[in-house]
Amino acid sequence: MSIKYDAVLIHTAFEQIAKRKFKDEPEFLHSCRMELEPYIFGTLNHRYGAEFQRYWDNSVIPNNGNKTVVIVERRLHPNLRFCLQNAAYYARGWAITVVCSDVNEAYVKACAGSQLSSVRIIPFFKGLGTPEEGKTEYNTVLQEWRFWELFLEEHLLMMETDTYLTKPLPASLLEYDYVASKWPWAPDAAGGGGLSYRKRSMMKHVCSQDFPIQKAQDCFISEAVEKLHFKTPTIEESTRFFGEFAFVPTMCGTHQWWTGIRSHDLDSIAGALTLSLV
Repeated sequence: MSIKYDAVLIHTAFEQIAKRKFKDEPEFLHSCRMELEPYIFGTLNHRYGAEFQRYWDNSVIPNNGNKTVVIVERRLHPNLRFCLQNAAYYARGWAITVVCSDVNEAYVKACAGSQLSSVRIIPFFKGLGTPEEGKTEYNTVLQEWRFWELFLEEHLLMMETDTYLTKPLPASLLEYDYVASKWPWAPDAAGGGGLSYRKRSMMKHVCSQDFPIQKAQDCFISEAVEKLHFKTPTIEESTRFFGEFAFVPTMCGTHQWWTGIRSHDLDSIAGALTLSLV
């Protein structure tokens, strides 16, 4: 089937969501985000899963060096295997670290499969908790310097399980201290979202300051890097890196672009589902 066919299916699913009544805009956006995600990753797995699996089974993922992909996931998340293999395929030369819980550690190992000995697995969290408890603890610990002591590498690519890379990482990524998605409502801010690049030394420094803990860890870091004058990309430079709510073909990765799907036409949806095979 063509990529356009997949785009039509996803847009049709969105149209069904849009017909319902919602109490407010946040509830509508949350429904788009959560309900469309299985369609997005189902399409990606169907189109690219076999290629990513071949690369995963036949590549050498370094377990030393100064760069690592970091996936923080305490749940038995259905996207985890795809995210691991997608990261390995496009972030070549980077190690992979998964920060998990005692509950999903065995599941993470199963997802690692043939690369189990190469993936660093850290069972940091205890239990699953409720979704709200998990979200709160995640956002809190990422604002504490002790969390960043878990990592051996200086260069960290943080990927949540509703993100994916679309092409190889540009070398210029490492020229910055912090790279994240620009927010449509605050385009001049450093930004945030579930896909970001951070220097470990910067995170330890920022989290050792007396800045108040915030509800969202990316709001905390966005404000902190600006106050402390760390290097982040301009709006123009950011189009080479990451985005959320919107997808730009020049970007190398995206975080839940489908939340903003009503601003996408079929060509744009197809573009967001088209990955560059290496």
